[in-house]
Amino acid sequence: MKKWSVVINGILIVAVVVLYILFFTSGKKHGNGFMAQGHDSLSGDVSIRIAYINTDTLLNNYDRFFELRKQITDKQQRYENELSTKQVQLQKKINDYQSKVQKGLLLRSEMQEIEQQLNAEGQNFQQLQMEYNQQLNEEMQVMNRKLYEDIVEFLKEYNKEHRYAYILSDSYGGGLLYAEKSLDITWDVIRKMNEKYKAEKDKK
Repeated sequence: MKKWSVVINGILIVAVVVLYILFFTSGKKHGNGFMAQGHDSLSGDVSIRIAYINTDTLLNNYDRFFELRKQITDKQQRYENELSTKQVQLQKKINDYQSKVQKGLLLRSEMQEIEQQLNAEGQNFQQLQMEYNQQLNEEMQVMNRKLYEDIVEFLKEYNKEHRYAYILSDSYGGGLLYAEKSLDITWDVIRKMNEKYKAEKDKK
């Protein structure tokens, strides 16, 4: 059996890199952020507040991300252990069959019956392997959506106070090539998201 695994960190981080999220009206400057000179055609305001979040850093420091990831990696390990056990059992049956054939201990009819059984078990093993892989991929997709939803919903509340016109996403290899460090609100968002998540867990 070829070693199969799911590359979790890379997929999770890439999946949440595009956060060109909010487009609220601008307000007076306070805290981090930037007043860009420009014209808002909707409000007529000439100042636009902009900030950005490094999504790689956010995910690597968001408590819920680690818990969700651990749930998937634990399940992946259980699947791999189960498949490894089944593979060993199947290989043992194949070796036993081959040994009996070499010793001339089986009738032709018995050989045909055993081969059919082994082929069926091999197909079942491959099917189970595919099903487990599909389950893990589906769970990762759901986890990605949960994390994305967490960030979007939190920033909607966060922005009621800070009033940014745009909160952009910065990640390695992403579309944001340069931004002033003063626009970075990553750690403030991380701290407040973790506080909110802890409070929600404590209520349960």
